[in-house]
Amino acid sequence: MSTANEASEAIKALVGILNGYMPYDGMVGGIVSGGIKMLTEARELLKNPTEENVQEVLRRVQVCKNNYSPYTSEAPDVMRQIDIVMEKLQTL
Repeated sequence: MSTANEASEAIKALVGILNGYMPYDGMVGGIVSGGIKMLTEARELLKNPTEENVQEVLRRVQVCKNNYSPYTSEAPDVMRQIDIVMEKLQTL
C-alpha cells in the first residue's frame, strides 16, 4: 500500500520529467505547462489525502494521461511515470 507522500513524490518526479519537455509546449497546445500546473495543484491536494482529494488527484492524472497519450512514442518516459503515479494513487 502506498502513502500519500509516496504518491506526491511520484507526481513530483512526473513534473520533473515534464519540465524537460517545456521547449515543445507551444507545439503541443500548452499541454506541458498545463499538466505541470495541474499536477502541482494535485500535490497540494495530497497534503490532506481524503477520499475526495485522492479521487480528484486521480482525475487530474487521468486528464494528463489522456492529453499525453497521442505522444506516447515521443515521450514514453511521461507515460511510464503517469502509470506509476496512478498505481500509487489507487493503493492509497
